[in-house]
Amino acid sequence: VTGFVVDNKYTISNITQNHTVSVVFDSASYNITAQTAKNGTISPSGVTSVKHGGSQKYLIVANFGYHLTGVSVDGVALPSTEVQNIATNGYTFADVVENHTISATFEKNVYTITAAASNNGTISPSGNIKVSFGDNKTFTLTAHKGYQIDKIYIDNQVFESTTIYTFTDVDKNHSIYVSFKKITYSILASCGANGTISPQGT
Repeated sequence: VTGFVVDNKYTISNITQNHTVSVVFDSASYNITAQTAKNGTISPSGVTSVKHGGSQKYLIVANFGYHLTGVSVDGVALPSTEVQNIATNGYTFADVVENHTISATFEKNVYTITAAASNNGTISPSGNIKVSFGDNKTFTLTAHKGYQIDKIYIDNQVFESTTIYTFTDVDKNHSIYVSFKKITYSILASCGANGTISPQGT
């Protein structure tokens, strides 16, 4: 007896007796490819095999100092509102019946340094200054004529007096505030014999 399969059909030829044909079926499997990106991870990564009708969840996590900005599934970018949800809850392929791909993009966080000064002096730059993760930012503190720096507050904590301050390797929001005060001068008054000066002393 000769048997062969063509187009999923099994044919028995030269039949001269009874035969039994049994078939065992297995679920088809599909590949989901997670394309890794810089500054973040997709887990599981690489190629994952999923049975027909099965599901697979992916967790997408940005590295410290970065945030998830985009997710593409089968080459199609998902809406930003969905991306925000994925950053928290992940993404699930449900009822898989074909191959898929998933990829993600990440960008540096941008932080704000709030810089302000009292009257009688300046801080430069001033206002709400945007600084990317890991960058440095320098501020110059300048008193007006007849004034000097009184106090400097870095993140609401008193800091030693200086005319230049640099935030290094920024990884969070900051604030800097400087106040100024009048310079006080001393006049020493004295005189010799046979006369007076008023007021006298310092």
